[in-house]
Amino acid sequence: MIQSSPEFKKYKQDFDETIDEFKDNINDIVQKGADINTDELLNQATALIKDTSTVSGFFHILHNMRQYDDLTFAHCMNVALISNVLAGWLGMSKEDIETATLCGLLHDIGKLSIPDHIIKKPSQLTDEEYEIVKTHTVAGFNLLKDKDISIHIKNSALMHHEKCDGSGYPLGIDGSKIDPFAKIVGIADVYEAMTAARVYRGPLCPFQVIDIFEKEGLQKYEAAYILKFLENVVMTYMNHRVRLSDGTKGDIVFINHARLSRPMIKSGSNFIDLTKTPNIYIEQII
Repeated sequence: MIQSSPEFKKYKQDFDETIDEFKDNINDIVQKGADINTDELLNQATALIKDTSTVSGFFHILHNMRQYDDLTFAHCMNVALISNVLAGWLGMSKEDIETATLCGLLHDIGKLSIPDHIIKKPSQLTDEEYEIVKTHTVAGFNLLKDKDISIHIKNSALMHHEKCDGSGYPLGIDGSKIDPFAKIVGIADVYEAMTAARVYRGPLCPFQVIDIFEKEGLQKYEAAYILKFLENVVMTYMNHRVRLSDGTKGDIVFINHARLSRPMIKSGSNFIDLTKTPNIYIEQII
């Protein structure tokens, strides 16, 4: 239904055109040392946000584009849009929301220094290849460090894989030393990556990703940020139809705030409280 809607079709067309423009801009920065036109980059991203009438509509469209060929450029654009929304949910100023958006747009610019045969490998990476991919954080910082842009953008390129418990990379720093904008981008980056399709797996259902965040997020991510993100993302799926792991279909009718990944489902005349059925989970949003 969403994919046949005029709103989705317009978003998909505009997204494809925007990615082409964005790709040209980033390649000029990386290959020609061009200056970064932050106004132009922001206009490209915010135009896509304006294509959707509501935040809920944005996440529904994002979910329905999960089969999009997930190149670095599409991933960066999606992370920027999610960062924009999360910054808004956190009550940030217009200027800070714009900064968060730019942080998302440029966070993975260092991946353009990684060989194509690794970035585009049609299977899971080896340990050695993964170590090479991890160098994109420092490479991105080095590409941006002398540019006339916010330090938060540079830090986000360097720190978006750092974790508040110190388990991240490349520096292994704890939450007190991680740039707050990098913390926002880190959440958006993981959510986007896990709900996107990969050659070796399909996209994970948002509720499966929320379950992962609930199990480890409070240690790895800024608690206030991750809780605000999860609570709001879950609410965008209120009254949405889902399929459970046992094949049952129903509608989300109540959110359990103690377990956001396990809401109440109404299937026909029956109500299924997923907090009381640990072996059943939401498998797909339909």
